[in-house]
Amino acid sequence: MDAHRVVEWCKQTAPEKHDALMEIMFQGYFEGAKDITNHEVLLKMVEDVGGLDSQGCANLLKGSDLTPEVKRGAAQASSKGVSGVPHFILETSSGAAGKPVSFSGAQPPD
Repeated sequence: MDAHRVVEWCKQTAPEKHDALMEIMFQGYFEGAKDITNHEVLLKMVEDVGGLDSQGCANLLKGSDLTPEVKRGAAQASSKGVSGVPHFILETSSGAAGKPVSFSGAQPPD
């Protein structure tokens, strides 16, 4: 939950840094086996992005702010069939009668 709260915090406080934070988190978690439930790990990731208020993030992690927003987002994702990450939903105006196309889970590199 805390990693999701950090992502939401970033989207609200520095949306231009969101993609960079997600990249660092995904690399750390999927490639580096980092424990993203650990607050020190999360804060290091925030610092690695640069330009984010790491003290503001530390304060966030001391409480439960943004938990309702994260839970609401999880419920919305679940209603769209998302059950894990990575998960991509492409909104298209053509093909499949204009319905979103969804890709779930890691795919082979070839």
